[in-house]
Amino acid sequence: MPHHSLFRTTHDYIAAHRPLPFETDVQNLIPTPIDDHRDTLALQAPQLLPMLIGGWVSAFSLLGLVFAWQGRSPSPLAGIAGLSGLTVQGVLVLTALVGVGIPRYIAVLWPAMMMTLLFGAGWLWNLWLVPRLDNSQWRQASPANSRDAAESS
Repeated sequence: MPHHSLFRTTHDYIAAHRPLPFETDVQNLIPTPIDDHRDTLALQAPQLLPMLIGGWVSAFSLLGLVFAWQGRSPSPLAGIAGLSGLTVQGVLVLTALVGVGIPRYIAVLWPAMMMTLLFGAGWLWNLWLVPRLDNSQWRQASPANSRDAAESS
């Protein structure tokens, strides 16, 4: 996470170089001091989400490489998450090599990123939750074992 002094330094630099280009055209650009720690957190919170998404996609692209190397995946959810993660990383590398249109291609890659997030989360959910569920509690809650079914017989 960026350090608090970095925000203060950036804020002071921008304040020293005012007016910014086109600043007079936008009336709401008023410099605000960031003396409160909550202001720093408010600036840092939106920066974390893209980093978390990128880390998640990168982790599943590495898992996709491992699955490809082994020739199998532990589940279809993990395989789809790994393949979509590899697709995202591959397209980003190819567009960086060509050097044109990276912001355009990021917008197109959102469906693949969301597939990586959703299928990866589904696989981890099944990996974590399914072994911890006790099937007997689900059988006891089935409609055949309910109080209404016992009263009607």
